[in-house]
Amino acid sequence: MKLTVRKQLFLFALFMIFFQLVLNIFFLKSLNSIKENITLVFTKRLPSIDNLVQADRDFQQSLVAERSLLLYDDNDELKLSLAKDYHKNAKQVHDRFGVYKKLAVSEIEKKLIKSFEEKFVLWQNNSKNLLGIDEQGHFKSNLAEDQAIKYSFNEINKNFEEAREKLDLLQEEILNLGKQEFDSAIGNYEFSFKLVMILGTISLIGTLFISWLVARGVSGRLEEVVEMVGSENLKLNEISNELSSRSSHLASSSQEQAASVT
Repeated sequence: MKLTVRKQLFLFALFMIFFQLVLNIFFLKSLNSIKENITLVFTKRLPSIDNLVQADRDFQQSLVAERSLLLYDDNDELKLSLAKDYHKNAKQVHDRFGVYKKLAVSEIEKKLIKSFEEKFVLWQNNSKNLLGIDEQGHFKSNLAEDQAIKYSFNEINKNFEEAREKLDLLQEEILNLGKQEFDSAIGNYEFSFKLVMILGTISLIGTLFISWLVARGVSGRLEEVVEMVGSENLKLNEISNELSSRSSHLASSSQEQAASVT
């Protein structure tokens, strides 16, 4: 069934609109996926790593302050400064870890968070009960120096290392999540690029094919019009010749009648 030129142009327009919609839908979905991955990296992963790194640093500084207090027993001014650092850093570990805790989303993170908090509380309790460092930097009044060193390098140090191990595992988990989200964004970009190229090629081929069909249809219509005009021209020529013949015949008849009259 032959379609009119108007219908062919209408189908061509529908084809172009369809492919434009498909391209736009896939393009927008890919952009949205990439946006979500980037948003996660910048709103959760980087702040999480930043808070954990700072919490880890404060945790180590509290240990440094504790060990320094064992060495500088005769300097009250230094002991006061170290005690202040010890308590401040211990508090900052808790505060910064609390900020990170609000950003955690995966189940692995939540398990490690619970484990770290248990180890950190155990470290705090043992440090308080065994060493009892006050605001002035003094240990428990009845605690001998050698006993304080023993506690610091054994029970308390064990709690410290166990808690820090959980912090390290949390940082590794966040880095893995960030890498997965980055890989996902790259994968979405590559998929979108390939899809756009494939659909663009199909659209180009389809456009050329439909244009050829339309051009062929228009050409066919023009040929039909030319043939029709040629046929009508022949008919007009035949009619003109017949009229000319009849006109000559009438003229001849008129001359004969005129001669007869004369």
